[in-house]
Amino acid sequence: MGNQRHTPNISAVRARTPPSPAVPFACVRARSALAVLTVASLLAAGGGGCVADGPQPRRAPRALPPQPAGLKVDRVVFSVEQPPDDTDRDGYFDSYRVRAYLFDHDYMAAIEAPGEFTFRLTDTRGKELAHWTLAPAQGEILDGPLDPGPGRRFRLNMREVGSDHVEATEALLACGFTTADGRTIEALGQVTVLVGTTR
Repeated sequence: MGNQRHTPNISAVRARTPPSPAVPFACVRARSALAVLTVASLLAAGGGGCVADGPQPRRAPRALPPQPAGLKVDRVVFSVEQPPDDTDRDGYFDSYRVRAYLFDHDYMAAIEAPGEFTFRLTDTRGKELAHWTLAPAQGEILDGPLDPGPGRRFRLNMREVGSDHVEATEALLACGFTTADGRTIEALGQVTVLVGTTR
């Protein structure tokens, strides 16, 4: 009796084990369909999952309407790309890259007009170091997507109008525009630039 092994009642064990929940076939099909739709949506949003090699083409800038007749320049805006250049490698700054735009306060964008740009470089005490008078046609045309309309980019080289060997280390660059009828409009403010030795 003491060595008699107890054999479990298999029927009782099965009765106490809860049945695994059955997943209806219709539910499985619905989940599969949902997964297919999700993947299809992701592929559609990502262009089919393919990425083109190389740089993507840039969108063409939105063309401005033709400039109306009768506009008059009443404002000049300019900026200077920093730092200046030492184009002849002699250890002195000599060249300044300038962007200039003309405006009529009644028009939404920069305009083009006949006349002359003037640029004047002075030291902090007011002594003139260089002076340039340039027609718009002497500058590079600016009409990119980030420009407020047509403008001009000039490279002002001190050696073309004088000498770049100055004692000052900082100077002020001013910009103006003289119209074909003789009016002169000065840009508000001046831009501080480096002059003299590069070291």
